[in-house]
Amino acid sequence: MLDQKQIELIDRKLNQVHEVHVGQLLNITNRLVGQIEPNSNATIANCIEAFPRETLTAVNGYGDEIGQKITDTVTALNVILGKNDKDRLIATVERYLEESLYEKRFQVFLDSIQRKIGQYGKTVDLQQYRADIQKSLHDVGIRNMIRSKVVKVQNELEVLSWRSSGKANFEEIRAQSRKAEVEAQHFRKHLIGLNTGGVAFIIVILQLSKFSLSILTINSLVCFVSGLIGTMQSTDLAKTKALKRLEALKQGTNIPDFSKYNDRNQTVDRNSLYLFLAGAFFEVLELIRLWSEWN
Repeated sequence: MLDQKQIELIDRKLNQVHEVHVGQLLNITNRLVGQIEPNSNATIANCIEAFPRETLTAVNGYGDEIGQKITDTVTALNVILGKNDKDRLIATVERYLEESLYEKRFQVFLDSIQRKIGQYGKTVDLQQYRADIQKSLHDVGIRNMIRSKVVKVQNELEVLSWRSSGKANFEEIRAQSRKAEVEAQHFRKHLIGLNTGGVAFIIVILQLSKFSLSILTINSLVCFVSGLIGTMQSTDLAKTKALKRLEALKQGTNIPDFSKYNDRNQTVDRNSLYLFLAGAFFEVLELIRLWSEWN
């Protein structure tokens, strides 16, 4: 069982990682805003599109470092983790992976753009660069990433508790857990990228059509956004299944059967892929329609 001093030690280590991460987020904002040229709309658009991507990359590394710091520290302390210990550690992880931090950073980024343009006696309407859509993509990506990192830490802590109580072969189970997590995250990362790219392409189409929404574009947008939501559901499903399996192993009971069609992560992930293909099909039809109008 972890005592208060050990909890405080873990918290101090995580706080050090957090401070470095906040500095990294600030650097992303300063670097992108520094690239903006007041007379170039392209530089503004590129920076707004780049911010969610670079922030997500930073959060990915930060989440991994938070998880690694906890597991390394708990391993070094050589303590037996109880349920309350794991709950307290997960609560600590969630505190350091707070979604509101990234929501605030996005708004700070937009405000910085306004100030940069204002220095030249100009104003800019960021809505013409679809900042609202980029913010939505940013928020969804951050939410998915945070959930996956919390699930990963939960799994790692369960494995650590098995090792400390002698209920399983630590190295073998840990290797299997990490392999499954990496493969699942890799596939969902591609799904998020495909559907996010689809939304970005819609923005281009809207600009070409002077923001005239057709039924084809609306259908495509619904498909891409639904695909992103499906990936979130898949992450939640993976979390639920992992926790149920781990609890069954811990209690020595039969492992739950998740072979039903609706219980498979592959089902949800496959549906997200199908939604992307449907959205892409609608966008191809929209391009054909626009081409016929222009000619």
